Amino acid sequence: MTQELESRLERAGLPVELMPVWAARERRVFALGAAASPKASTPTPVRHMALEFLQSACVLYKLPHSVWFEAVHLLDVFNSVQASALSEDWLCAMPATCLAIFDILRKSHNAVASPLSSQRPLRPDSQGFGPGGAVRLEDVTKQELAILQALEWQVSLPSMISWMDMLRLRFNAMTMEHFASSMDWIGAAVFPTARLLVLWRPCSADRAPRSLGFGLFCLGLVHAQLVPLQALRPPHVYDDEWEELFMQSHNLNSLPDCVTQGRVRNVIVDLLQAAADCSLEELQCMCELTMGCLRGCHAEAGLAAGSTA
Repeated sequence: MTQELESRLERAGLPVELMPVWAARERRVFALGAAASPKASTPTPVRHMALEFLQSACVLYKLPHSVWFEAVHLLDVFNSVQASALSEDWLCAMPATCLAIFDILRKSHNAVASPLSSQRPLRPDSQGFGPGGAVRLEDVTKQELAILQALEWQVSLPSMISWMDMLRLRFNAMTMEHFASSMDWIGAAVFPTARLLVLWRPCSADRAPRSLGFGLFCLGLVHAQLVPLQALRPPHVYDDEWEELFMQSHNLNSLPDCVTQGRVRNVIVDLLQAAADCSLEELQCMCELTMGCLRGCHAEAGLAAGSTA
């Protein structure tokens, strides 16, 4: 990265060293999960109830929707390091775990309202989640300590949306806001897609939030007609397979037409690599991963909808 690009980031209030710090934090927390034994995954119905409960908490306490993505990421990472996952005690503690996660994030976002407030209590049983009755304060406090200890106090974890936004803001600063309207559009348009990914694909070392967040932003550039889809194709994937994967993963019947050409297009791709602090080959693999996950998400969501019809 050139000194001029670093200066643009600094003027935009985006410290150059922040992204490497995030990346190191992500690697460390997934290393904790890799060391956990035995391996177990949260049953999808239980996880979905937990995610819906966290969504209700965000709405009730008026926190940004992005906090929900952080909460889900923290829940998935915590569950991945639990040796007691799928035990009866673990399942019974899930409502208290969700409230503890929410309270941790509430503190980090300096929110005034608390999910433990007696003025506006959020009862898991009212959301169809957990046993009858309110969760006890001591249970939430116990789970909060368990989360902090299990993750070695690394609870400020960048979510998929956090990574996407970081790349979006860095790219916007490096291009001197020349594509600001497109950046705003991408920032809003990716939320439904990101939510689908989070619902059906729990984060893991193989599906890290950084990879999926960067993949979402790159694909957003395709939708915004700033980058051609073929520029993001890995060399090992054939053209027709790549186009088919894109359309299947986004439920489309045609490809967006790129409006940039020649030198401008090349500059955009170069600045994208600088903003992401990784090579084009790495970004291509992230796009392939993201689209593969999305295609699977659509299939599973369709099966789930069919089974409840």
